[in-house]
Amino acid sequence: NQYYNKRMAKLKSLQAQYHQLESIINTKQGPKAVYGQTKSMQHLTDWRNAKIRQFAHKASKRIIDYALSCGANTIVIGKNKTWKRSVNMGKKNNQNFVGLPHQQMINMIRYKANMVGITVICTNESYTSQTSALDGEKP
Repeated sequence: NQYYNKRMAKLKSLQAQYHQLESIINTKQGPKAVYGQTKSMQHLTDWRNAKIRQFAHKASKRIIDYALSCGANTIVIGKNKTWKRSVNMGKKNNQNFVGLPHQQMINMIRYKANMVGITVICTNESYTSQTSALDGEKP
């Protein structure tokens, strides 16, 4: 993500330098220039998405293999809506974490788990830290 963000920033600055504006929109902060996506930007985005998709396939395969080796028949995944919005973990951590597609990973785990007969449950994590699975408490 860092390389992608750095390269996109460079391409956008070149686009601004050569005045390749698409339009100007009004926002609460004032007028903002809107630039279109060039072929090199699209190529870079496609390359990044392919790398992320490949990583997600490999990681989801390892998760399913691990679940099978443990004899698990259910995988529980925590998912909170809008949990990546307004995340402020610092510039470097935001670039590494926020750009990763959590839902895409869940979908891959779900379809690979269904192929081998494992159930996948997505749950809200809001109160899970207050219960204990070892004591048999229900959230």
